[in-house]
This record gives sequence, C-alpha cells and structure tokens, in this order.
Amino acid sequence: HGSAAARAVMPSILSVCIYFIILKYYDMTIDDGTENKWDFVDHPYVIGAVMACFTFLLVFRANFSYNRYWEAATSIHQMQSKWMDVGIEMAAFHLTSSRFELVKPPTFGENSEKGRSYFLNKKRRSMDKSLKDMADDLEDIYPSWQSRLGTKFGSPKQKKPAKKNQDPPLGEVTDMDHAGFYCDNGKIRSMKPSPFILEASHLVSLLSAVALATLRNGDLENIDFAFDEHVPGEAWPAVDPDALTQKVREEYEEASRVMTFIKYLFGVTRSEKHRKLYFSARPMKVLGGVSNAERKLLNNARGPSAKVCLCLLWLQAFISREYMAGSTGSVAPPIISRLFQFTSDGMLGYNQSRKIALIPFPFAHAQLTALFTAVIGVLVPILNLSFVNNKIFGGVVTFLTVMVFTGLHEVSRELESPFNNAPNDLPLNTLQALFNEGLLIMHSGFNPDSYWADNAKLQLGELFEETSVSKA
Repeated sequence: HGSAAARAVMPSILSVCIYFIILKYYDMTIDDGTENKWDFVDHPYVIGAVMACFTFLLVFRANFSYNRYWEAATSIHQMQSKWMDVGIEMAAFHLTSSRFELVKPPTFGENSEKGRSYFLNKKRRSMDKSLKDMADDLEDIYPSWQSRLGTKFGSPKQKKPAKKNQDPPLGEVTDMDHAGFYCDNGKIRSMKPSPFILEASHLVSLLSAVALATLRNGDLENIDFAFDEHVPGEAWPAVDPDALTQKVREEYEEASRVMTFIKYLFGVTRSEKHRKLYFSARPMKVLGGVSNAERKLLNNARGPSAKVCLCLLWLQAFISREYMAGSTGSVAPPIISRLFQFTSDGMLGYNQSRKIALIPFPFAHAQLTALFTAVIGVLVPILNLSFVNNKIFGGVVTFLTVMVFTGLHEVSRELESPFNNAPNDLPLNTLQALFNEGLLIMHSGFNPDSYWADNAKLQLGELFEETSVSKA
C-alpha cells in the first residue's frame, strides 16, 4: 500500500507480454533455417533518441513533484513555528502581569548582591562535586562503566527511596500534570493555568488545526471538519495509516489490508467518498476541544481561507482585548506588535501550502508524461528483440527497464499532491499533536531555579494549589 514499485509491476508485465507475443508471431529465421535476431531496427540510437527525450520529460516532472512535496513540508513547519512563537510569547508576557506579582521570581536587577551570591554558590556547589560522586552519576546512566570505575572509586552509592508524603526538593518536579509551578519557601508547588493561558493555547491550537484540516480536505466541498480534544501525553497519531487499529481502519473501509492494496493499485482509495471517511476517522486534535458554537461558525464560513481567517480573527481580537486589559503586563506596545507580525508570518506559510494544495501539477505536462510512459512500454520490447540474443534475458531486461520508467512516473504522481495521497501524504495529524504538546509549555509557569533560598514565603491566593506528593 503506497508503493510506487507495486504500481509499476503491472505495466512492466504487460510490456513483457508484448515482448513474447512479438517473439512468437514474428518470423526470425533466414532461408537456411538458422535463427537470426530481429532486423526491424539496425541501430539502438533509433529508439534510444526517443527514450532520451522521454527521460528528460520524466525527470523534469519527478524533480518538480519532489520540490512540491518538500516545499509543502517546509511551509507547514514555518507556519507552526511562527504560531508557536505567538503562544509562547503570550504566556511569557502574561507571567509578568500583576496577576503573578506575589509569586513571580525575584529579579537580579533589584537584588544585585543576592544575585551575585546566588550564582557563586551555585557554581561552587557544582565544582565541589567529588570525582567519586561523578562516577556514581555516570553509573546511573552507563551501568557498563561499573567494572572500570568501581575498582578505583568503590561501589556506587545506593539511593534511598523517596519517602511518602514528602514534598519534592527544589528543582525536582513530580507529577505536575501539565500545570505550571512556582517556588514557596524552597518547595515546588503547582499552579493552575490562568484563564488567559488556557484560552490563548486553545485559540492557537485551533488556528493550526483548522489550517491543516483545510489543506488535507483539498477540493472537497460540503464536508464537516473532524475535530477532537487533545489529551496530553497520549500516544502520537500513527504516521502510516496502515499502522492504525483495525477498528479505526473499518471507519474508512480499509479493514482488510489485501483489499486495500488491490484498491490502491487501481486508484479506488483516492475517491471522494473514501477521503471523507478517512478524514473523519482521523480528526484533528485541539487543546480544549472545539465547542458547538465554534463548529457552527466554522461551517458557515465558505471556503478554506475564510475558515482560517475566522480563527485568525479570534486570536488577534483576543490579543488586542487582553492587552488593553493589562493581561500582558507592562510590555511595550512595539513588543506586543510582534505577536501580530508572527501571526501574519504564519499565514504566509499557510498560503504557501495552500498554493500547493489548490493548484495541481500542470495537466498538459502530466498528460504528455503519461502518454510516453505507455509508448516506452512498446518500444523497449522492440529494442531488446533487436539487440538481445537470449530470449529469457531479453524478457528480464524488458521488465526491469519498463519498471524503472513507470516506477519513477508513479513516484511523481504520489509526491505532487503531498496533502491528499495517503499513505504517502504529509503526517498532518502527527504534526498537530506535536504542536499541541509544544503549546502545553505555555502552562509551565516559572523556572524553579529562578528562586533564591532566602526568598520570603510567598503569599498564596485562590489561584494556586499544592502539587501532589511524589508517586508511591
């Protein structure tokens, strides 16, 4: 399934059949009864000239098909990279707002002497580490080093198991469950993500999911977008659809791998009905899910660009509204404007991808390549009948030669449409899941090493709760 070589086998077999049919019905003997090679052509350059021209035609298409595939992958990553920057920067700006005044880390600018002492002590602690302790740490990573280091430094220390009902030490976060954290008197405590962080991560995730869904849906009309809620930590979506469970494959009529392969050979798996079922069985995941109101407005928006622009409007309106309300702290307006610049840069990547999804490889060139692929299937047997004396070897050479040309033609067909030709399409579901997990970093809060040991106990509000103790 998805193999270009498999599709190239049938034309190659047909060309071999032509070879043996001509060999059987054409008289290849002279008057004295001895066998002679076929004298239809006297020199291989006659057919070689045609094959050379066809090679340029085919390689040109294969080269541009690969460029389309690679450009689509590059544009997708640029699009998500810019939108990821929007989410991370919104979270960073929000952590400087007055909401976190009581729990934000101290600054080195306001406490220069304490900051200098902090760094000196931190550096001294790392330098005071004995060589034996370093060997023990290496033993945890590379057990095979024990035989070489144990004789010189002794046996590695056995770590004592963590006691129950004990807060983790500074710098060790356990079972945070994607919540942020801050420091309270030398202890790590978890922090509920603020409504701003939750809504911002949802809108950025929704924008990416709708963009990828419009790319893979292509020219399909009157299709409801399939969305689902992203569950943090769940298994990555399978890149290869054949690796999905049988229950999922039944939803888009590919439960039997044999029948799927046969349908693929004849192009049945690329029908409009099959594509709709396939997309419905593999929904795009969104942080926080998609509400019924959002679905309704997205369905009412006509065309792929309108749906993406609607999500972009929601995100930029959210940024503007929250900036005016002070949710991004005292960050200067020129810095805030970078958020709008990054959303625009992401849209540039989306429209580059949309160009590839909307505009197919030129039909005139594709038609000419397909025509001469069939012509080569007839000319190669004639060439081998004229210049190959061994009949069996001539049939083998015919099969391999035609398979090379038709196989490269099939590769071109698979790559020129990188969003639709499953299973050789780009793994958009996997890219969306990776994007969502990256957005969850917006919930991480402050760096625990940014707090100092003598920092006063923080005054807590209703926004925060202690983290669960170490796992039993």
